[in-house]
Amino acid sequence: MTYPQFTDFNEALQNPHTAFTDAELQNAQADTNPLGLPVALGGGFTYTYPMTTPRRKVAVRCFHRQVPSAERRYDAISKKLGALASPHFVNFDYQPRGIKIRGSGYPIVRMEWVNGDTLDVFLQRRAKNASVIDSLRAQFRAMALALQRAGIAHGDIQNLNVIVVGTELRLIDYDGMYVPPMQTGGGEEVGTRTGSIRSGASETSARIWTGSRLSLWT
Repeated sequence: MTYPQFTDFNEALQNPHTAFTDAELQNAQADTNPLGLPVALGGGFTYTYPMTTPRRKVAVRCFHRQVPSAERRYDAISKKLGALASPHFVNFDYQPRGIKIRGSGYPIVRMEWVNGDTLDVFLQRRAKNASVIDSLRAQFRAMALALQRAGIAHGDIQNLNVIVVGTELRLIDYDGMYVPPMQTGGGEEVGTRTGSIRSGASETSARIWTGSRLSLWT
């Protein structure tokens, strides 16, 4: 099956009210470059578009090639995280026919856009505040226990994937995540010598530097 390409998505996103099946995205506006075209972050099998809805900022991943294993994984993650409703995760919604191009529907992932400090930056700034560090430690412990109880493995917990929003911890980058009832083994990401995750067919989250802070989508 042939999927839409870059120019197809750019054209569609300029008319969100007809392109999307999701009511929130129908009223969203894509970030644009100086030429007035939608800003896209490229990846292995998706383009990601930052968009602003009437109530929040989101990122929309549009698939430019068919990857059934990734689509099944995102569907499973979306359903599990939606049912869990944990404060440690960002909103993550897989829509199998979320965008319409030339009369056909194609999958998208709509994700909450998170602004905050990465864990390492936050710790450097607040290292002398014992009460804040103690609170963060307790949150991290609670988060680990919550993952364990839910049978979820994030797959890449490291500084860049733990964001502190205010003083609350949020996990991002779910490309290496395992949730029940996924089959174990056959993952598309492998570890490096340092223990971090490198993507194979899947892609990692885009990170846009804005000074010493990061705006991130998962």
